[in-house]
Amino acid sequence: MSSEQNLQEWFTLLEAVEYTRLSSTLLRMAIAEGKLRATRSKMPSGKLILHKSWLDQFLMNGDNHE
Repeated sequence: MSSEQNLQEWFTLLEAVEYTRLSSTLLRMAIAEGKLRATRSKMPSGKLILHKSWLDQFLMNGDNHE
């Protein structure tokens, strides 16, 4: 992981996969089940974006995410 990513606060789904080392399928399922918070960018593409703190909370709390 680059030092730039260590300072980064917002991640695309692909960046979140690299950061967490989890699959995009698992992350998407966690989002759909409400276990992982995510939002969509306001750009025309509307890509999923995840805040670093949300990812860290998901990783630290196992299945008990709020």
